[in-house]
Amino acid sequence: MNSEPSGESASHPRAVYEVQLTDAECIAALRFNQARLLRRLPRSWLGTVLKIFSVTAWAGLGIFAGSVLSFAGDERTPIAMLWRLSVVAAPLALFLAQHELRGRWFRSLAAGDIRWRRRRTISLEERGLRAASVDGETWLPWSSVKSIEECGEQILVYLDGVSFIPIPGSAFTNPSARAEFLADIRCRVSAGGPPTAMIPTEPSSQSVIETSRPRPRSVRRLEAHLIDGFGLALFRRPTLELDASEQAWATLIALVFLTIAVSIIGNRLVVGPRAIFSSFGIPGVLFTVPITLITAWTLGRLEGRAHQTLGLMTVMMSVAVPVGIVEVLFRLWDSKADHVFFRWGAIILASWFSLASVVAAIRLLGTARRRWGTSLALTGLLMGFPLAIFYPERTLWWKAPGKEEELFSRYALAKEDAFYHQPKIFDEQLARLKPSRAGVVDLYFVGLAAYAMQDVFMKEVQSMTKLFDERFDTAERSLMLINNDKTVHQSPIASATGLSIALKRLSEIMDRNEDILFLFMTSHGSKEKGVAFEFFPLEFEQLGPQRLKALLDEYGFKRRVVVVSACYSGQYVEGLKDENTVVISASAADKNSFGCSNDADFTYFGKAYFEALQQTYSFIDAFELAKPMIARREDEGHFRHSEPAIFVGESIKGVLEDFAHARESSAKAKSAQLTE
Repeated sequence: MNSEPSGESASHPRAVYEVQLTDAECIAALRFNQARLLRRLPRSWLGTVLKIFSVTAWAGLGIFAGSVLSFAGDERTPIAMLWRLSVVAAPLALFLAQHELRGRWFRSLAAGDIRWRRRRTISLEERGLRAASVDGETWLPWSSVKSIEECGEQILVYLDGVSFIPIPGSAFTNPSARAEFLADIRCRVSAGGPPTAMIPTEPSSQSVIETSRPRPRSVRRLEAHLIDGFGLALFRRPTLELDASEQAWATLIALVFLTIAVSIIGNRLVVGPRAIFSSFGIPGVLFTVPITLITAWTLGRLEGRAHQTLGLMTVMMSVAVPVGIVEVLFRLWDSKADHVFFRWGAIILASWFSLASVVAAIRLLGTARRRWGTSLALTGLLMGFPLAIFYPERTLWWKAPGKEEELFSRYALAKEDAFYHQPKIFDEQLARLKPSRAGVVDLYFVGLAAYAMQDVFMKEVQSMTKLFDERFDTAERSLMLINNDKTVHQSPIASATGLSIALKRLSEIMDRNEDILFLFMTSHGSKEKGVAFEFFPLEFEQLGPQRLKALLDEYGFKRRVVVVSACYSGQYVEGLKDENTVVISASAADKNSFGCSNDADFTYFGKAYFEALQQTYSFIDAFELAKPMIARREDEGHFRHSEPAIFVGESIKGVLEDFAHARESSAKAKSAQLTE
């Protein structure tokens, strides 16, 4: 606080200042002094590496204990989930507790020593600096000043390596007066006495002045950036500044590695104990780094401060740490969270990260209000959109296969024995099909599991085939086409060409005017290509609605039931419907279907329809029974309803009713015979 009128000028700066520190200024000076002492301690790369290793080892021990306890039983139990969450949250809680205790210690130290806050008079004399208060007087020759450092707006004149005289910013009427004072005492210290000429200068970017030569202040420690990052993620004002002293490659690299560590540790917990390392996820884990760099440079360039890109990127990567922790907690919360995450979580987290980053950048750069919209738009385009839409594989952990499985078993079809054995298998399967029986409406079943990378589709087709053989009398009138490494020696692969060959054979042995063709397809799906036919390394023709209708029409099947279990499969309802066809889809044309887990035996639709067919012989009634079962399970998983669809042609409706009655009568007759 300055009690005298301002009479400074460029050539005659004032010589007497009356100052008084506030509590906040006392605490800031003490923190700065402690950090200064720590920075001056001898440090080595080995010590830093050992410190990082100790923290990593502690976290690894917690993760190991959490994995053992949480996966000892059902991983979905509340106790297991609570334990996993506590393992992730414990380091953060300890870190914040340490920071809070340190802050309280500084506050108590500043409050306990009242001398820090008493009014003092600072006099610039010819041979030295004099500081006087009611407690006494200190005179410091200019030649004995060790250094002059800046702590925010404060100027600290160091008598030795520890003791200093603080001069708060409130002692000056304006920044220019502060700059003149700083230039004056720096000049006196350098000369060892009073200056011969006083030339005003702007505040130096160097914050530490030694008697020997200028020395830049050390950068903020990683801890300060982490604490600031959590605050910025909550849209609080930044506590750091974008001057040269805040920019350090070491800090940025440490933050990048920390975000990677959060991803690696978190996804290791998500995958579970049967986890194996995969290098394929490295680009995805590092995806945030180039996006952040481009955004930081663009925002800095917009304000004419592109040279501060490093500082801006450091700030943004500090925000990425809490966002990454929230992502991990989100994935750990529910074993089904991956489905929700790919639909909404990526968008929410990307928006949060982008908004927090641009708000921090606007505040740090002092962006004018008229350019806020431009900054928001650029950040959304360069950061938010790529992170939300282009979601690469962001994990270095895959779930390990079973004992008899191989990691790259998807290459099974490329092996020579399987490659040459496939035509023989197909011929044998087609040859065993029995022809139509005179006077009997026979049902022929064809099941296609078109996607090789997940076993659920194979299991679904196998279960459906067994059900139809036992319940609908399709034994030796059923055919499975399966894309899966486990069946390359037992079943023909599923492809548009293979289906065409199978339909051609069926058209030769069926009574196409009386018999019924039941085609069941299960796979992933897309709006553009329909059902996905994939079996690496082969490239398949995709079987969209138009192509499938052309095949069915080409071979003249008059009565046909087509069931498609895939995302966006509603497009087949519109593409295949006619008076002789029943078309059933697992979802609407613009909706996802669910349950495509490698560990599952059925998709949501497949399980519901399978169970419904055990209650009725009507394919149409089974669909109506399955719909509420699917909706109930989707509600339990917090998924948007898939809205399964059906179309029933007028000509085939009565045929299927007669077939259902015939099957029911046959079942009752067999039951009666068994009873007798």
